Amino acid sequence: MQLLDYANKWRLVRQAAKKQANFVQIQRALLQSILQRSCANGGCDFARKHRIMMANDGVCTMEQFRARIPLCTYSDIAADVDKVAQTGCKSSLCSDPVIFLTATTGTTGPQRLVPVTKIDIDKSIKYLLPAQSVDVDLLSLKGSGVGGTGNVPSLLVGIEKLQQVMIRDWDNLIFDVEHGTLHREVPPPQLSHAPMPSHASVLSAYGSKVPPGMPGWVHTVFPRLKLVVANVPNPALRYVSELEKWFGDGIQFRPLMYGASECVMALPPPSSTFKENKFRLLADAAFFEFLPVDEEEAKRCAGTGGAILPQEGVVGHIYEMVLTNFSGLWRYRIGDAIQLVGFEGQCPEIKFAYRVGSVLSIFGENINEIHLRKIMATVFGSNVVDFTFFQDDTASRYHAYVELNSPLDTEAVSGLSDKMDQAIRQTVYNCRLYPIKKPFVMIVKPGTFAALTSHIQRTTLSQAKVPPRLTNPTHINLLNDNVTQQCLDSKTN
Repeated sequence: MQLLDYANKWRLVRQAAKKQANFVQIQRALLQSILQRSCANGGCDFARKHRIMMANDGVCTMEQFRARIPLCTYSDIAADVDKVAQTGCKSSLCSDPVIFLTATTGTTGPQRLVPVTKIDIDKSIKYLLPAQSVDVDLLSLKGSGVGGTGNVPSLLVGIEKLQQVMIRDWDNLIFDVEHGTLHREVPPPQLSHAPMPSHASVLSAYGSKVPPGMPGWVHTVFPRLKLVVANVPNPALRYVSELEKWFGDGIQFRPLMYGASECVMALPPPSSTFKENKFRLLADAAFFEFLPVDEEEAKRCAGTGGAILPQEGVVGHIYEMVLTNFSGLWRYRIGDAIQLVGFEGQCPEIKFAYRVGSVLSIFGENINEIHLRKIMATVFGSNVVDFTFFQDDTASRYHAYVELNSPLDTEAVSGLSDKMDQAIRQTVYNCRLYPIKKPFVMIVKPGTFAALTSHIQRTTLSQAKVPPRLTNPTHINLLNDNVTQQCLDSKTN
């Protein structure tokens, strides 16, 4: 890790915090800049169609913009994006050239190509590169005092690997600490550090190895580690207490950022912790709006397509994120639902809630993530660590993969298919109308979802959790390889 980059990230966090008092003004000015840019260089087709340019070379107001331009999803811009991708022609959605098309992960639905112009990539780089510099550095003894990872599940996997290294190479580890070397079997080999003979003596006093289950054992091995930074997907919050126990007193845990393929949208407050896991919107990242999930609240905002400005949100309510940027995303619904948890000055503080829209739908039953969480609670109570589904369209059946805190006996497992089928039909009325077969329910061994999240994290920093529905064969095979118990529909046995 480059400590300079990390310090730069927290400098940006502090700068973003200073802008919170002027969030509304900065957002309004940013939108005006986006509108003016869309009319530059002869303008773009979108700006002309929606009458963004006004008399005397002016542009429409924020109020006119929100009244004239409808909310959109990817399907509304897909044809333009495909044309740019296939021919390299100028986008009709923005006046600046599209520098590249960034691909979404595809873990929450079909993979999409998101257009990016130089202005927006420069904005993202400002916040993203310092965040990317916070990589796995637990084995570094250079004295930076900072360790990090993509996300908490990946961190758990890294800790398990560290335990294996300690058990296998304890003597080599002590030698390296004492002499300032790094043994070939102890990754990462490119790092070096100053000799620490006194600390080597402390470690030697533990005998064959530091007990991995000992409270504070990570800090005992790496006493200079002071700060751990990672993304914290909601299901991973349950691991935080265990991590704090392993790392020991005096180590701070801070969330990394909230972002998507479209842009980096929020950074944590300077004092935010893993358990709080909240973020403040970046006033200069994009022009933001909130689309109420609650139907009654949405009806009251019908004049602007149902969306409200962030400062008009109600604390505690859940909203879908909508953004406008320089790259041709106009009032674009990115598909994330967030909870508004408060304000700091004018700046909204948010938490990621879930992905919006249908997760499972074979015949049009449209089961969303909220439904799935209710179903899991009905079947397993509070015993669920994490879960995901695979949709078998050919067999008209769902496959549920579940990791539990406590194992179930054979009798309990044998009734899971019937119990989950009943919960699905009680929770989602449409499921009573269609010939959906009873689900297959697979229980996976502890740590499986942490390993899967770590695998997903290698492809993108912004994807920080296992999606509620899997489509990637590699991810599905990983789960199948770790199934310890299963319950199939009795008619198929």
